[in-house]
Amino acid sequence: MPFSFYLIIFKASSDHIYFSVNRDAGSDPTQFFPPKCNTSRRLSLHSQCDDIAKWCLCFSNLKSFQFRESRRTAFSLIDHASVILKRFKFLRVLDFEFTVIDSFPQELSLLRYVTFRTDNDTLSLPANLWNLETLIVQGTRGRISLPETIGKMIKLRHLQINDQAFFSMQNEQEFLVSPSKMEDLQTLSSVYFSCAGSADKILAKTPNLQRLTCEVSAFDDSFTAFNNLAMLEILKISSGAALTSVDKLKLPSHLKKLTLSNFYINLNEVTTLSTLEVLKLLGVTICSNTWKVKDEQFSKLKFLKLENLSFSEWDVSDDAFPYLEHLVLIRCPYLEVIPSCFGYMSSLKSIEVKSCKESLADSAMVIKEMQVEDMGFSDFEVIIHRTDQQCSNTRSGITYQDFYQLMPLEDQETYI
Repeated sequence: MPFSFYLIIFKASSDHIYFSVNRDAGSDPTQFFPPKCNTSRRLSLHSQCDDIAKWCLCFSNLKSFQFRESRRTAFSLIDHASVILKRFKFLRVLDFEFTVIDSFPQELSLLRYVTFRTDNDTLSLPANLWNLETLIVQGTRGRISLPETIGKMIKLRHLQINDQAFFSMQNEQEFLVSPSKMEDLQTLSSVYFSCAGSADKILAKTPNLQRLTCEVSAFDDSFTAFNNLAMLEILKISSGAALTSVDKLKLPSHLKKLTLSNFYINLNEVTTLSTLEVLKLLGVTICSNTWKVKDEQFSKLKFLKLENLSFSEWDVSDDAFPYLEHLVLIRCPYLEVIPSCFGYMSSLKSIEVKSCKESLADSAMVIKEMQVEDMGFSDFEVIIHRTDQQCSNTRSGITYQDFYQLMPLEDQETYI
């Protein structure tokens, strides 16, 4: 028989079924399942895009639908997606993470979690996605213009656009004049703002953001965007490809994780963040050749990553970084050595050095010797990459499996 079929049942229930399908051309799934099969609530289909329309005939009442292309390809494409998917009127979860959808149906108003890819420069979504809580879109052509309907998704909690989202001038104006706010939005990643003024106005509509990844192309002294974000804990902000000078970013004092990219900045503002646990400085230039860190600064910091930094000397007081656990140094071409006080930090667990001077790598080994012999920490780890190594491709973002498996049990049934 040319058709190979595999059925795995989990949770020992007929309404929780996983289907993995390898099919030959001409095979018909209805030979295994009758059309309009109403018993299954979750379907995970590993097949070819051409099969989706056939399989949709077999499952009319799905509440969760995941599709993965069985052929070895970076991503797949579904033509006439709105016609194929519109029959799933009860769908709450649509996971097409690696599949390009050419159009989105109007009938899926119950959706709560959606992830897919798009070939379009402008994201087109229906205005009736009132129940949507998580939206993850991967563009294949770079930046994606957000639709004016985004402001009507009042329950949206997580919005993730890769590589970047932006508001066109018309859509931004329509978004701003709307009286409603996106008060449930907790995650916004990654959004492009043409100027600080635009960021100020748009972020004022998202007062409860907890995680923000953004690029701001132009700054001025009136930048107040973060003043309205009292709940913000994780911030990744870049000035784009060009190094940008900023006096103050007016960072929220309660940040726990901060990534700064391509800024010319005075780091004094960063040292005052008393709750900061993770700091990544990428392509940051400071106003001196020496970065001085005083006692008790970065009092809660556990992870520090420095990449493409400008300074050549690092002056660290003995009682600075009292809780630091991991130090990562990548392509710091001017820095000669790691300060010796790191050898006596009882909290420090590891140092990683990549593509830096030999003297810097040697100083890391000296610190390991101090940690092992003087401090008695035999499991202290030093990782040294002498040259750039090719990194493996990994997925980022919220996947359906992560999203579903990590949520509390009492919440799972609301998504199926």
